[in-house]
Amino acid sequence: MCRPDPNCLLMRDRSKRTELKKEFRKLFRAMDFISSQFNEETQGKKKDIRVYFDVYQLLGYAWELLSLQCNHREGYKRTKGGDFVCRICGTIKGVQENYFLLPRLGLKRIGEKRRPDSREIFSSKKRAQITKDTIVFHGASLDVDVHNAHKKRLGRIGRMINMAAERIVSLKERGVECTVDDHLITVKLPPDSKWSKGPKYGGFPWELKRDHLKKFPVLFDFDKNYKLLGLSILSGAREPKRKRVAKKNPSEPRHRSG
Repeated sequence: MCRPDPNCLLMRDRSKRTELKKEFRKLFRAMDFISSQFNEETQGKKKDIRVYFDVYQLLGYAWELLSLQCNHREGYKRTKGGDFVCRICGTIKGVQENYFLLPRLGLKRIGEKRRPDSREIFSSKKRAQITKDTIVFHGASLDVDVHNAHKKRLGRIGRMINMAAERIVSLKERGVECTVDDHLITVKLPPDSKWSKGPKYGGFPWELKRDHLKKFPVLFDFDKNYKLLGLSILSGAREPKRKRVAKKNPSEPRHRSG
């Protein structure tokens, strides 16, 4: 069994690239053959021309899906038109992919970690947007919002204010939403829970009375110097709704069973 050391991973990567090159050579030969047949049969029947056209389109689709396996490790070469294409798969550098290829098992990776990249204050969030994407993964919703600073108009006042550049990551599961940005880590409980009914208040723990703190199902993790390391919110299981039983009229006579 091969150990997961750097040399072994390098050998696997080289082997994968070699196999990928073979597949691309087969694909490109097939596309060249169909292209040549298409040119020769241009004056033929429309039905035959359509078949060649459909086969070529399917090969192009296979090219797009096969390119998702390429990590462009051998770099890019410049074409006569000035574009840079991958030396293995021929994908143009900088073109956004329409699909993602994910492994069935193991770690899944989509995209790159983006951060605000400009000091300019844009006129709208649409122009300041860098990444705005959402994925529902095994029932959990994950949203990533990255944008530069931009102007925003307040609804009632109508005054323009500046919104800071931020990277915001939100996770939603069973009605609980956890949001992480550059300044805050926020946890919102479901709106129908007993903790969120009525008006909302906020404050630090030392601002509350001890009797009130006992109502908060929160556990704090800290070190010997009382530095906060994390916290846990106890989430009790919801009790099933009980069916209402109609009350019997006391004036009615009771009968014994049996």
